[in-house]
Amino acid sequence: MTRAGAEFTFSTSSETYELVDEIVDELVTVHGVTRVEAVARVNCQWGGLDLSGPEDIVLHEDAYYWAIVILYERPIPDWWEGADRTSWARRPAPETSVGT
Repeated sequence: MTRAGAEFTFSTSSETYELVDEIVDELVTVHGVTRVEAVARVNCQWGGLDLSGPEDIVLHEDAYYWAIVILYERPIPDWWEGADRTSWARRPAPETSVGT
C-alpha cells in the first residue's frame, strides 16, 4: 500500500495513483477547473478509502469516465467525449476549493 501523498486523502497503489493524477489532469485541462478544485473533488469522492488493491474498482474505468462522474450531476446526459456540456449541472465544489 502506498500513501497517495499530501495532496490526496486516501491510499493508493502506484497504478491507482497514476490514474488519480490523470483524473486531476482531465478535470483541469478538459473541464476547466483549477488544480486545487480538482484535487478537492477527487478527495471528496474517495477521501479516507484504501484504493491500493491491484484489482481496485477505480482501475476498471479511465480518467475521462471518472472526471465526468466526479464533476457532473447525475444522470449523465451523454458519455460521448465531444458532447456539449455547457448546460450540464456540475456537482457543488467542495468547501475547500471554493474561491480558488
